[in-house]
Amino acid sequence: MRWCTPSRRNASQVAVCSLALVTLGTLLARPARVHAQEFTISPYTGTETVTFQLQGMGWPAGSMLNLYWHGPDGTLRGNQAVPVAADGTFQLSVVPSTELPAPRTGHWVAEVCRTQSGADDCEEYDFIVE
Repeated sequence: MRWCTPSRRNASQVAVCSLALVTLGTLLARPARVHAQEFTISPYTGTETVTFQLQGMGWPAGSMLNLYWHGPDGTLRGNQAVPVAADGTFQLSVVPSTELPAPRTGHWVAEVCRTQSGADDCEEYDFIVE
């Protein structure tokens, strides 16, 4: 930026260059939003009698989450509260034949939220019941 070099400056140029440097410094100093919360389901595919394991990490310690089950037809099929441990993790198991409403076979989506379904603070993970 030759325009901002000390040898070629007047008062307005110094003001513009200073403002540009302050703005750049502010932008670079801002921490990026880190999306550290996550969860997984294992296995990805299983029968109605398989135990699916849900595990999460990076959630607010000691908080209560909402777990929403979206069925194969895309409709909300149930929800439950999920407590988060002091280390920010949670774990739970689900056996479709006894814990999910019929019809059970197909592509499901589990949605974990700090507030309500569809909010910005939700994470989704899909799995298939055969």
